[in-house]
Amino acid sequence: MPSTHRAVALALATALAIGAVAGPAVAQPEQNENDEPSLVVEVQADGDAVVTLTATYDLTSEAERDAFASLRNDESARENATRRYAARLDSVARNASDRVDREMRVPVDEADVSLEERGDVGVVRYSATWENLAAVEGDRLVVTEPFASNYGTDRPFVLVAPDGYELAGATPSVDADGEASATWDAGTSLDGFEATMERSDGDAGAGGPADSLPGFGVGAAVASVAGAAAFALRRRRSA
Repeated sequence: MPSTHRAVALALATALAIGAVAGPAVAQPEQNENDEPSLVVEVQADGDAVVTLTATYDLTSEAERDAFASLRNDESARENATRRYAARLDSVARNASDRVDREMRVPVDEADVSLEERGDVGVVRYSATWENLAAVEGDRLVVTEPFASNYGTDRPFVLVAPDGYELAGATPSVDADGEASATWDAGTSLDGFEATMERSDGDAGAGGPADSLPGFGVGAAVASVAGAAAFALRRRRSA
């Protein structure tokens, strides 16, 4: 029987690798404008979050162009992939619930997927709502698990604060900032992860990052991985 940490890692690996083998279509309203491979977590004021996996296909490659086209035309594959993505995230959420004082879940039936072409790149986004991802502590929102349990990412991880909130602090240090967002580069260890969002005052703007947040101000290049290579949050082995 695998440990809780290993189970979470395997579940995320499976969920986030879906973009490399099966996919979407039917465009949905965009929840973010990121067209690079990434995992974006958009926190809501009630503690829920929209978790979006973005994968890309190199349309100058015949094999990837054919794969992208087949996904567009295969409704059954799209539906199956979307449900699998949400189901795997739900497994991660339920395991993470054991390490926080609240129940987390991801409703499978509410997940969706979008597909579009941007020049020579096919962009695929899987989205699902993660209930109670953030702890609500008065006017603060705090995100820790499942990211805090010694995990790193092999694609950029982006956290977005709700409207009316600012990012007040984060561990580990942030690599790049944006409009109400914080980004950790691919390869960053998220061991001990914690991000705090607080209601912004009249001068802070709706959801803008706090100027004093450690690690902000340095733009980070986002690596584009051809063919929507598998993306996972993985447990880093102890040295």
